[in-house]
Amino acid sequence: MASTEATEAEQELFFVSLNQDKPITVILLHGLLNSHLEWSYVIPYLSDYHILAPDISGHSQSRNILPANISSSAERVTVLIRRHAHGGRAHVVGLSMGAFITLRISRQHPELVLSAIVTAGHPMEGHWAWVARYPSITYYAMLVLLELVPTWLYMLVAVKGRGMRRHEELLEEMRHNRRWEVIRAVDTGLLELKWEDIRMLPVKTLAIAAEGIDDAEAVRRMEAGEPTAEPQVTYASGRVEHQGQADSPPDLRLIHYNDVYHLDPSSAEPVGGLPRFISVCRQYQEGEQFKDQPKALTLFSGDVFNPSLESTVTKGQHMVPVLDLIGTDCSCVGNHDFDFGVKQFEHLSSQNKFPWLLANVIDHDIGGDTPIGHAKKTHMITTSNGIKVGLIGLGEREWLETINSLPPNLEYRSATAVAKELVPKLREDGAEIIVCLSHMREPNDNKLAEQTEGLIDIILGGHDHFYAHSLINGTHVLRSGTDFKNLSYIEARRKEDDPSKWDFDIWRRDIVSSIEEDPSTLKTVDELTSKLNQSLARPIGYTATPLDARFSTVRLKESNIGNFVCDVMRQHHGADCTIMASGTIRGDQIYPPGAIRIKDITTCFPFEDPVVLLRVTGQAIFDALENSVAMYPALEGRFPQVSNIRFEFDPSRPRGERVLWAEIGGKPYEPEKLYVLCTRGYMGRGKDGFTSLLVKSEGGQAEEIIEEENGILISAMLRQYFMGLLTVGRWKNLAQHWVKVAQKCETPVSPVRTTFNVDFPNLKSVAENLPKDKRTESVKKDAKDPWGRFLKRRFSINMKPHDDNETSDEELHEKDREEEEFEDPDGARLDFEILLMRKFFTKWALKAKVKTSICDPLKEGEYTVDWTTCIAPVVDGRIIMTGASTPKN
Repeated sequence: MASTEATEAEQELFFVSLNQDKPITVILLHGLLNSHLEWSYVIPYLSDYHILAPDISGHSQSRNILPANISSSAERVTVLIRRHAHGGRAHVVGLSMGAFITLRISRQHPELVLSAIVTAGHPMEGHWAWVARYPSITYYAMLVLLELVPTWLYMLVAVKGRGMRRHEELLEEMRHNRRWEVIRAVDTGLLELKWEDIRMLPVKTLAIAAEGIDDAEAVRRMEAGEPTAEPQVTYASGRVEHQGQADSPPDLRLIHYNDVYHLDPSSAEPVGGLPRFISVCRQYQEGEQFKDQPKALTLFSGDVFNPSLESTVTKGQHMVPVLDLIGTDCSCVGNHDFDFGVKQFEHLSSQNKFPWLLANVIDHDIGGDTPIGHAKKTHMITTSNGIKVGLIGLGEREWLETINSLPPNLEYRSATAVAKELVPKLREDGAEIIVCLSHMREPNDNKLAEQTEGLIDIILGGHDHFYAHSLINGTHVLRSGTDFKNLSYIEARRKEDDPSKWDFDIWRRDIVSSIEEDPSTLKTVDELTSKLNQSLARPIGYTATPLDARFSTVRLKESNIGNFVCDVMRQHHGADCTIMASGTIRGDQIYPPGAIRIKDITTCFPFEDPVVLLRVTGQAIFDALENSVAMYPALEGRFPQVSNIRFEFDPSRPRGERVLWAEIGGKPYEPEKLYVLCTRGYMGRGKDGFTSLLVKSEGGQAEEIIEEENGILISAMLRQYFMGLLTVGRWKNLAQHWVKVAQKCETPVSPVRTTFNVDFPNLKSVAENLPKDKRTESVKKDAKDPWGRFLKRRFSINMKPHDDNETSDEELHEKDREEEEFEDPDGARLDFEILLMRKFFTKWALKAKVKTSICDPLKEGEYTVDWTTCIAPVVDGRIIMTGASTPKN
């Protein structure tokens, strides 16, 4: 049996790898105190699969890899899948402890799991939960079974009584693995699996009950169901009955949420949406059943100002009133809260009614020992019943690397060290309970709990976009979902035997469609989105040529809009080349010459997976091109748009052999040479058949230079590009401004030379000379000609462009309302008229059989408007098709 063992520095689990030539991977996860040997009699029946069989954390040859709790073990198994499973995905099979690890991976990393099979793993209830709550029972039971019972008797019971096969080597491994720290860590983690987690499993799962051993009824209940509006118990202290009756009122009540981006609900349950989210919050904040209890504190763990479509316009401003509307009392800073720069965060956070915390990232340029963004290190809240709650905010080092613009003299300090320094000070100031608001990945929160040894009562985390809970060294670690789809309600009571300690009861709430929307919040959301629509309707750029974004173009051949976007991607990142799947372009229309609105960009490029920068071989790029034309002539989204790449393909040839040649940078590609490729994160994850671009973290070979967490959205990148042209245009037009000033003086001046090389019509004169609609005679005398008004709108004559430097507050929208009289307040009329124009333009183009090359006579810079520089992208022969038009399979 061939084995692979990583260095201890990498902390990779020991595992055996068999049948590596087989295309599909199965990973086998053993039970408590066992090892990969538990699967010895099963493996021969899986000869058609690539097998990975690890020793789980704390067991056998992974004995020194700790902690051995379910969450940490699951994370280490996901590393194995990414690194060693074919395609970075596997069928995951778990027994007992391995079943709980399997279910956790399926919930948190469904993209890695092809399917799951579990046995002896289900939510703990009754005497099983009681045993898990007291791991000493398991420890001494195993002591008796493995050490005091004679081997012959054990074998008699196991082999004869249970039908198991004799395996003395495995029995010896079990004796070796029986350690208190392992049993305690695992048993505690078994209680974390809840029925609502089973109902929300996103992976096809087969659950098996072993006859005479497992709880068959519990396994039957594992059949997946829908999220529910009812509160689901996440952790029970034993002081609250199932019906909600408690032995005493809570001393402290908390509401927790994290990582929220979109105000509107989604289509899948739990749908979320701010109005429903606030309805649930109000139940706990103002509900009649809580009137005699302390007021609930509402705590947030960061990431709100970005990313979202709305934030690309408002730079996070629209979320400021949202946080206050929820009733937030304190927040930790998240990495995406700095996406628009530290100054913008300071501007936004200063408007909130609550403090922002981040104790372990210090900006020395501010002076003193001040955290970045003028955040606070700690905060003290006195509840309505007089309890002092000490709060500390902590972030992780990793997400600092994801922020584009940071002050130069930042100092990151260990979260554990800072907690050990500041928490005692909070205690000295009278804090009776310590709550850590963190914005770190779950493994880092768990590490914090392990290393602070009960110093913190509860860690309320963010950064991860899933719901999870664990109890480590007496510290609860909780993260509450994402995007207004989930929240946690928490009750804390002083322990009866030690009033300085706390018992927690935690409920999960899913924001499902059956929950009524809060009427006032619904109105607020409508107001916010209507103002956003005004901004989205404003022009940001200008095209002198039609941009062909029809699916029938971009998914079958080179297009000028594809060339333009790929060129911007490559130049923005300084890459050698760019490949973008045409499915990225969602406009499905021809954008006629004229102003380009923000809405045009965000609807044509709506996806929220960022651009990534990869280092890959020439062969990987060639294979990606092969995959991109494999389905031609089907209108597949995998068809490529490229930059600094030229290639020729023959669709009549078999799939996988269609690309005849390829050039990168004007030279034939070199299969072994490493190139820097710019592409979408979607493709870096191997989606749509682009397995040659799969990144190492997902089990591929591509090296990530800029990963998704650090990347920029295509829509945001295009906005930056057009804002750059706008700035250049303003400097250029300063000359024209001063010519006008000089003309009012007595000294004559020479007229400025224009850059016009093409005879482009004067739009005002066109509007004046076109026949007027007689229906306008019935309109009041000062009404403008509708056709002229339309042309003004379409070509943005005298229309104010979008300006990223404007303040993103109410004054911005007041300025919108003060614009020219032809601009509708909500942009709806403009949208409708432009839609009609595009509809008829597209029909005309189809009837006239207009080719892109005919539509692209201009070059960038040959025509300018008064407020920006125009773009005029062309088709220049990057993708060449040859051979017969009938493809072969």
